[in-house]
Amino acid sequence: MVTIDLMKIKAIDFGSYSIKIVEGTLEKKSLVYESYEEIILSEYQTHTGAHIEVPVENPPGSTATAAVATPAQASVQPQTPTPAIASAPKLVQVVPEGALKILQRHFINQNFDGRVISNIPSHMLTSRFLSLPVNSRKKAEMMLPFQLERELPFAINEVHFAAQHFINKGQSASMVGITDANLFEAYFKFLANNKILADILTSELSIVQSFVQKRHIDGPIMILDVGHETTKAYMIQNRMVVANHLSYVGGKSIDENIAKHYQISMAEAVAYKHKHAFFLTDKQFEEVGQDQQEFAKIMKQIFLPLIEDVKKWELGHRVNFGQNIAKIYLCGGSSNLKNICNFLSQALSIKTQLLESFDPSNFTRLTFSASRVSSFTIPHLTAQSLSGKTAPINFRIHQYAATSNDFPSLYSSAYIGARLLALAAVMMFFLLLQHIIMDQSQRTLDKDIAKILQRPSISISINEQKRLQKKPELLLARVEKRKKELLSDLKYLEVVSKEDALLPFLTIHNDLKGGQGWELHHVSIVNGQVSILIKILDELEGKRDIITQVNSMNYPAKKVTESAQDKTITVEYEIPRQ
Repeated sequence: MVTIDLMKIKAIDFGSYSIKIVEGTLEKKSLVYESYEEIILSEYQTHTGAHIEVPVENPPGSTATAAVATPAQASVQPQTPTPAIASAPKLVQVVPEGALKILQRHFINQNFDGRVISNIPSHMLTSRFLSLPVNSRKKAEMMLPFQLERELPFAINEVHFAAQHFINKGQSASMVGITDANLFEAYFKFLANNKILADILTSELSIVQSFVQKRHIDGPIMILDVGHETTKAYMIQNRMVVANHLSYVGGKSIDENIAKHYQISMAEAVAYKHKHAFFLTDKQFEEVGQDQQEFAKIMKQIFLPLIEDVKKWELGHRVNFGQNIAKIYLCGGSSNLKNICNFLSQALSIKTQLLESFDPSNFTRLTFSASRVSSFTIPHLTAQSLSGKTAPINFRIHQYAATSNDFPSLYSSAYIGARLLALAAVMMFFLLLQHIIMDQSQRTLDKDIAKILQRPSISISINEQKRLQKKPELLLARVEKRKKELLSDLKYLEVVSKEDALLPFLTIHNDLKGGQGWELHHVSIVNGQVSILIKILDELEGKRDIITQVNSMNYPAKKVTESAQDKTITVEYEIPRQ
């Protein structure tokens, strides 16, 4: 069983000028490079090498365009000229023998145990952008073949396709990569037979989309990949690649024109381009000599078709989305040409600068020269696409799916397991802390309830207290009953509180003069009726004195009652109204 380390990534970019390889480790969703290598194909013999027998495409035009279907649109456009289905087979050289041996070393000799991802050459692919009325990726996958069959000019069983789905507002925006089934099978067998088959075979379009999603690029912008034979353009709007275009202008065009104009070999032309080629703006023409002006005119003439193409693409975007392209970002090997950004900014009237896809954290273990940054943008984005939320398109599906890389390596298991264990330990700590706090709170609450139940005012026996602690619903009934009683008492107190209880006492206190033979023993007031109990201390003097005073009082409804048995005099009357 072959296992893979999910943290290790090797990205391979099959270009027409060179094959670029980067290898690194994903740390906190950022790729830290371990090594990089560029295999320049022209440095190896081209008359021998590995080939595959594939159908030949019809001669492509100068450009090809694609427009995405937004959720409000259902248009479908191709990415590149659709591969011919029925054509005469021809031997097409893919990788020179010397370059192939170097490439095989990355798969065989190094025993690389991580994930390998590579792009399929763009000339093998076309694309469709579909808007599907479904809100799940599973439903979109089921619906996709039927939708494609209506849009393609040939049978669905004659193509091999894979897709990315982006769900938004109940709809699926689907980016579909399509290739001729026979062509892909031949390419797949070529990679497998030469032991250079990657775990993931994707497209540059999907890689750029993953980059846009990861960096949250809203746009509207254009990314121009200025390569060796072609220049690819990607139009970005609302974090989606909404259109992609192709122009057959690139570094090779510069090599051929320099070689022809100066009558030098292609090798010399390539060397001169890398070291001395430049562009000039209109203002800079006046500041240089005649030889430099002549060379700048050649460079401008070479790029005029590309400039015209970009203007058409920008116009199309403005018509479809109602917005101008705000900025153009360059990448690719030919974007390193001197002054190209200023030249294009003036020619297109759109701010142009190099695409900054790298981060300083990518190079903590490796020195990466500034001149290499733009050249390695696509392999860098290819590797970084595996750390995004949305996985890139993988053409290794169905009968081409990997069968031996189903399980992560022991290193990956330990790496992931250690982090899961740490996370579980943190969660267990907080759960235990929560349990301790809640248990302490429960104990405190139980003590408070027990103290309340012991209060005499509640009138609950000890046996009832134990029973009520076990069955708190019974306590609730008792509390409700007690609540009603207290409310009744409160109402009574509210009524009583409105009476001036001190007034009768003050009145009787002022009217009765102090004496030695009696004392004021009790005063009660009920509904405005006052009852005064006077205790006789001296039968002779006290009784005579108090009776004299009581008889002289002028109270409403006064009534005097004498009791010889307990030696008291009771005076009853109504509260005098003020």
